[in-house]
Amino acid sequence: MRTYPGYNSAPHRCYRPLHFRDFITEILREDIAQTAKEAGIAVVSEHWKFAKSGALLSYGASIPDLFRRTAGYVAQILNGANPAELPIQLPAKYELAGFCHEMPGFCR
Repeated sequence: MRTYPGYNSAPHRCYRPLHFRDFITEILREDIAQTAKEAGIAVVSEHWKFAKSGALLSYGASIPDLFRRTAGYVAQILNGANPAELPIQLPAKYELAGFCHEMPGFCR
């Protein structure tokens, strides 16, 4: 496991971590999940890869569904639709992934 400067010397302990998905947290997801597991902190993420790496669960929009729906927008634009006139769509499909065997104390 990697150690990060200042992590253990913090004057307070974090009980409610927030996870924002970006390229750094995506690269360090296994380290984040392992460190949180050792500290007894439940990690919840928006992407299933975090749950697969050892986080408690993930809940977020289905990425393959978002790509499929984006392709529909691109097809409409290529067929002559004005992008400004296309409706904004919210995600319609969500994924929930839980791996309670990773943190049995949180799954009772």
